[in-house]
Amino acid sequence: MALLCCPDVSCDGAVCIQVAGSLEAELPTIRRAAVRNRCFGDDFIILLAIRRAENGRAGRQFGVMHPAALDTDLDTQAGWAAATIVSNRKRWVEEQGVFTGKAGGQRRAGASGPDFIDFLADKYCPAEIDPTGNVNWKINVRYWYEKLKNNKRQGCYDSRYEPGGFRTKQR
Repeated sequence: MALLCCPDVSCDGAVCIQVAGSLEAELPTIRRAAVRNRCFGDDFIILLAIRRAENGRAGRQFGVMHPAALDTDLDTQAGWAAATIVSNRKRWVEEQGVFTGKAGGQRRAGASGPDFIDFLADKYCPAEIDPTGNVNWKINVRYWYEKLKNNKRQGCYDSRYEPGGFRTKQR
């Protein structure tokens, strides 16, 4: 089986076969939505983590409740979720004073504030609207993000799931 291997260990974006496998039928659509919204690397992994955490029915797969996305289709839900991740990553970088390029972002000396998943949760599932949901969203998305990310580090990933360009290696 041809598996993709990152050119170097620090790159982002690989997806675990075992975890993503349960979403196999959805992955081509999710991938297209990610590419369309420039949702790559760790942000793509967060996108999949949100899909696993939300686990919504058709038309609510990513839990996007905006009227323009509610009860639509997987592509619309994935697109809105990807755009939300990307736009909030930019806001987080500006507001929190972080370097980009590392998993979750790296803080500059003296910077404070939430990590990116906490920051995103406060926009995606605001505590003012649903305090319990906000706490659960943070826990669940972080769980799936770490599971996907850790499996990537162990080399358990496949090119079919990734919107990036990596070299192939036979296993």
